Amino acid sequence: GTQRLVRLVGVAQAIALVCEGRVLKAGEALELGLVDDVVEGDLLAEAIARAPSVAKRRLSEMPVPAGDIGEEEAATAKALKGAKGVPAIAEAIRVIRGARDGDFASGLATERAAFLALRESPEARALRHLFLAEREAVKVPGLEGAKA
Repeated sequence: GTQRLVRLVGVAQAIALVCEGRVLKAGEALELGLVDDVVEGDLLAEAIARAPSVAKRRLSEMPVPAGDIGEEEAATAKALKGAKGVPAIAEAIRVIRGARDGDFASGLATERAAFLALRESPEARALRHLFLAEREAVKVPGLEGAKA
């Protein structure tokens, strides 16, 4: 997301999409350029019909589109405001903005390094503990097979 998405939609939009983590409807994805087309009906038949005339887009070879620094700053401020205590958001923003300065391979390496560091953070450990604790909390000993 921090390297491919930014090449499709630009830095500001990539920050918003990655940091919000919201699901897009097909029409919005089309407007943003994330998909080539939206079709109705038999998707497989449509894909087969279009395949010979569609060239593959290599996102790794695409440049990061020039963007408006004001929009980038606004997207960054909005993302950071809603991310109090979530270091992954600040790191995602840093890596997305860095995509503009280097090539695709070095961007992926930066993304991977950030992921590995965040994976071992105290926040990540706490979230994993919370997830497992919530799953364990519903398993009350002696109630196996009981009906509500």
